[in-house]
Amino acid sequence: MILLLLAIVAIGPSAPDPALTPGVVRPLTTTAICTTQWGRDRRHVTETMKRQVARAYGVPWAKHRLYEFDHLIPRELGGADDVRNLWPQILDPDARIKDREENRLHRAVCAGTIDLPTAQQQMRTWGR
Repeated sequence: MILLLLAIVAIGPSAPDPALTPGVVRPLTTTAICTTQWGRDRRHVTETMKRQVARAYGVPWAKHRLYEFDHLIPRELGGADDVRNLWPQILDPDARIKDREENRLHRAVCAGTIDLPTAQQQMRTWGR
């Protein structure tokens, strides 16, 4: 039991902390959200930003390669490249669960079955 707890502490957070990562969005229209080729545009997340997020979450920088500094509200839903929208997500197969939810919500917004603010709010509460 103690080894399991130590492993969890050593790995880092399994979900974003809402006090550290409340989720910040850019003022994009649904048209912009649905016509941008996400992944081909440029992220503006600097090493300084990553270091700041790692420090806030208690992740030693020496272990930063074990993490993706992930957007809580994904860029494909208007999430900002801002430290208040980033958290250190451990790189493991379960990390793809959030990616699938991001893609599902993006498709739903573009299909008109959910509005953008609702999709953004769903991502703000992801993992809780």
